[in-house]
Amino acid sequence: MTFGIGKKSLRKAGSFAKGVGHTASRIGNKATHVGQAVGTAARKTGFVMEEGGKIVAEAGVLTGQPELVAAGTNLAVSGDALQVAGIATRQGSKAARAGKVGKAVKSGRTAKKALEVFT
Repeated sequence: MTFGIGKKSLRKAGSFAKGVGHTASRIGNKATHVGQAVGTAARKTGFVMEEGGKIVAEAGVLTGQPELVAAGTNLAVSGDALQVAGIATRQGSKAARAGKVGKAVKSGRTAKKALEVFT
């Protein structure tokens, strides 16, 4: 029973709904893909920062400059936090793509906690 709505109108409405659903799906997939890319970039950048911080701290120890040791240590800690946040972001994006909302939320909280080092 169509309640006064023609079959052609119903088909058009169904087609429109499919188009909106497809567009929403594309946007969601693109967002999760970008999230994964950002997570990977953060992880790799964090590794470089951590290693650079270790080198700076070693140079400070060898030259006897405590400011350099402190700066290197801070850089290493920040790099480690960035790595943890990047890994959590990537895992959260993968979970969101798979439809595991709880895991995605947990990963987001982990990333937020890791990035509190910077504030």
